[in-house]
Amino acid sequence: MKLGISVLTITPVLCTSSATEHLRSLNRPSEEAARRNLASHPSSVEEANNGFIDRKVTLIKNWIANRERAAVRSQTDSSLHDINAGFFVFANADLFDTNDFASLGGLPEDSSFDQQKDAFLRNVSEFVSSIEIFETVGTDFGSFDTPGVGKYEPDGVTKTFGGDWDFVLTFLSPTLYQYVNRTDLLSIDMRWALLRQGTVDGEIPYSGNSLAYLEANLFFFRFKPLMKVRVRMIETENHILQIYTWKYLINNYVRYIALLDPSDERYDPRVAELYTNNSDHYNNSPELVDVVLQMIGIILHNDLFETNSKPYEAYSVLSLLLLYSYADRLFPDDENNQKVKTAAHNALDFLAVKFAFQTFQGKRISPMRRNWSDRNILGFYENDHLPTMYAALSGVNFFPMPTESFYFLREGMTILTALMDYRLPEEIHDYMLDRHDGFWARMQSSYYTDHFHLSYNASFLANRPTPVPDPSPATYFKEDGSVYKSGVFRPIPQVYFGTNDFLNSAGGCGRDFLKIEAPLRFLPFEIETLSDLRAVSKPNILINRPDYSYYADNITLLEEDYLIMRGEADPSMSKNLNTYKSFTFGYLRGKHDSDKYKEWPMTVPRDWNSSLALSFSINRANFRIYDFSKSVETHPMHGYYVITAKVSKLPVGRDLRSVARGFWEIVPARMYETVEALASYVRRKNPSSFFSKNIIFPYKYVLATTGEKIKIDARAGGVGDERCSAFRAIWGPDGRRRNLKEYHFDTLSLEKMEDIGLVDVWEIDSNYMIGNKIASAPGDGRLFVKNRHIGSSIEIDGSDYRNPKRKIVPL
Repeated sequence: MKLGISVLTITPVLCTSSATEHLRSLNRPSEEAARRNLASHPSSVEEANNGFIDRKVTLIKNWIANRERAAVRSQTDSSLHDINAGFFVFANADLFDTNDFASLGGLPEDSSFDQQKDAFLRNVSEFVSSIEIFETVGTDFGSFDTPGVGKYEPDGVTKTFGGDWDFVLTFLSPTLYQYVNRTDLLSIDMRWALLRQGTVDGEIPYSGNSLAYLEANLFFFRFKPLMKVRVRMIETENHILQIYTWKYLINNYVRYIALLDPSDERYDPRVAELYTNNSDHYNNSPELVDVVLQMIGIILHNDLFETNSKPYEAYSVLSLLLLYSYADRLFPDDENNQKVKTAAHNALDFLAVKFAFQTFQGKRISPMRRNWSDRNILGFYENDHLPTMYAALSGVNFFPMPTESFYFLREGMTILTALMDYRLPEEIHDYMLDRHDGFWARMQSSYYTDHFHLSYNASFLANRPTPVPDPSPATYFKEDGSVYKSGVFRPIPQVYFGTNDFLNSAGGCGRDFLKIEAPLRFLPFEIETLSDLRAVSKPNILINRPDYSYYADNITLLEEDYLIMRGEADPSMSKNLNTYKSFTFGYLRGKHDSDKYKEWPMTVPRDWNSSLALSFSINRANFRIYDFSKSVETHPMHGYYVITAKVSKLPVGRDLRSVARGFWEIVPARMYETVEALASYVRRKNPSSFFSKNIIFPYKYVLATTGEKIKIDARAGGVGDERCSAFRAIWGPDGRRRNLKEYHFDTLSLEKMEDIGLVDVWEIDSNYMIGNKIASAPGDGRLFVKNRHIGSSIEIDGSDYRNPKRKIVPL
């Protein structure tokens, strides 16, 4: 049931030629201009914070006005968002108007406030009474008729198949907690219906202290048609966070209601009876508390496993928001609740730091893990909730959309974010709003292959594989509190260079997680579930536009607007880590028998051609310089020169012949009086030997911005994980050679990469030289963020996951 109106689901459009026209229709100039007018860009933290209530109200008004356009996972999800939005409206009537009340109540606009409220609450009551659990929790790998395997039902004993009910539980939690004291809105009968979810007997679904939900899932791979393989692996990250967040919070909730005085209007004897009959079930056990602290604490040691995932990272963030907002809401003096709240706060700050320094105006195209099926979705907003969630919190690029593209925004998630308690610390918030002179950021997610154990059996022809034993469950920390590390190191390295005008974003490295994947990829084998563990790379991209367009998985449309180097034709398994400051080296692979080396590896935006100022050659390097020094001020590259080059060696061998290679560098126009002066510098500092035809000699290039020199593998993008980055050396302007891992990655050595932390961010001066470190998470549970513009530093210590700490220190 959809509250007040019927459900209308928008079907996503595939990127055929007709779909391209559909996307273009979403990106009409008038439409984009409207989005730009709606967007907010506060100039200070104070202005952004003062506008927070307005953003929240705008979100809710927009949701109410456009509910019929919202495409949703299920009616349950959409309706729960309706309830949360509607409760906020009727609890804060002074912020809304008669149109909002009428939209929710469904009565004529001349009906009274109380009449509209009563009508809405009747709809809510009808809906919550109709909720029935139609799937279990955890990852949904399908349905198989094999007794004794699968996933646990609400009783924690019986096994079944299906999954994803924990998404619904995640949306239920704010309704129960946010309005626990408002029985005029959430009556005890409504609350009981939300707790029971259609069940009659037994405990509250998925409550209690069972750790069984860490257990493996079952799925099948099939060689067609001869072989079947049964595989088990541990539960995925976002599901573990959602399931155990619900358990922790709902146990506290039941206990709280049960312990109220019977004369209290919030008291419910049905809840009290459940607790009285089985208090051990609802008192959070030490084991459950420890699992919750582990699943949060590991983030500051390893990052999220589903890093930058579309859409799963946002669900993990939402779980952390719930724990931060509600862990101590009912029992504020409980030490465990305080620890969970602090741990969630620390993890949220860490993830906010990452988002701040991998985005431009809230937009990112970052390497990720999960889902493999979503690897080619390159739009900034499609299937990624975090841009709108952080937009609500920060005010950066906040623009609610009353259009068909609402499908991609999922503003229900954003509304929940705005309704909860977390606010960005000003030390981080300021960097989202103002890059000052700029920054250089290096990040990596640090996991090992044994974090995802597998066990499997195979069968031939029509035989069903024999039962598979469970692999070891998820392991975060050892008993002594140290981090579990076993297997092969599988990082997801990332680098970003940002100013207030652009973000030079490397696409990262596509890489198998398990050794068994590479040979299987070339077989007629359904491997999608296993391939979800892969690191998925993206194109190298210069993000520099106040853009409000939708690209879905149509990279051609993206290339019309942005400077891009794909790497592989399908960028998801590329080696795109060759960015240093405003310089990026990249490639574009062609067909095996092509002469791709003759072509340019990058695509330039369609409106750049008129700004091409100079072309020249240095040996086997062809240069083009675009001059935007005198372009109109509204042009996204106003005040810059852009150097592009294509380079090649003698085309001996397929990896030299069929691959185009080259680079770009973004140069502030203030550094050179004319484009001719810039070209003269490039010619003078880069002799012909730097671009020799001989494969023995690597490429070299002296940056026009800083005078630093970079040595680059001539087979950049070639075979082997070691070519994840083609950089082989960096010399400072003083001629001294730097250790690669000082500011970048030495991908020739996994051991050296293990020594690098999760996040390092340095401030950049106006000459693009690296200065002081302003943020660091070394991977030992600690994080600091120094902001001299604010005058303080956040210091987080999660080195002991059982006792998380944080403090603000004046600078």
